[in-house]
Amino acid sequence: MLSIIGILLPLASLAGDFSGKILTRYYRSTVESAQPSKISEMKFLVKGDRIRVDIDGNPAINLPPATMLFDMQERSYILLSEENGQQQALKFDLDALLENPMIRSKMKDAFQNSYTVTSETKEIQGYRCARILVENELVEGELWITKDLGINFDELIPILKVKANLTGPEAYRGFVMEAKMRNIQTGEATRMESIIQSKLLDDSIFRVPAGVSPVDMTKQLQQIQQPQAPEDQ
Repeated sequence: MLSIIGILLPLASLAGDFSGKILTRYYRSTVESAQPSKISEMKFLVKGDRIRVDIDGNPAINLPPATMLFDMQERSYILLSEENGQQQALKFDLDALLENPMIRSKMKDAFQNSYTVTSETKEIQGYRCARILVENELVEGELWITKDLGINFDELIPILKVKANLTGPEAYRGFVMEAKMRNIQTGEATRMESIIQSKLLDDSIFRVPAGVSPVDMTKQLQQIQQPQAPEDQ
């Protein structure tokens, strides 16, 4: 699934006025078993400047369940997770996180994608989509992208805009409705599909649960960008 996310995130565009739920499901099939199995599911709840991302998790691929809360006006990011049966919340300044040199250096070289725009189009869930071919040293495949929503994948997980160095020309930008990728080395195939539901959402779903106090991670974030002092000889 991470290879697909790395392909999708660079497709940046301006924020739209969409309000509602977007469900993205990821399926995987291997050379030995062509029957695809669902490996993960992500739910995006969007209302104006607020975004909530729920990840169901999958132990088989070391993906823990988690919730991410973004307030684009406040420029904050809160990660909700559970540890030893206790729910915890870590709060980050979004801009400081995006600009942290160590984080940017680690993410910058994660994926080097090549995109090819085709003239093929089709309609998915009532949205007109264009076909984009994509490849890197690990995977190859296709994306079906629509501009009709005015939003896109990396907008729904703004923390990962550290991959902005991969943003392509205007023709690449939009929201990915479908994606199919194949691992060049193993032959393993991954597929993603998006299910979109426009609706008015209650403000409460974008708040930290009652009884949970977010821990400000500003100082910890500053520490990871500072070089380690040399050890005494």
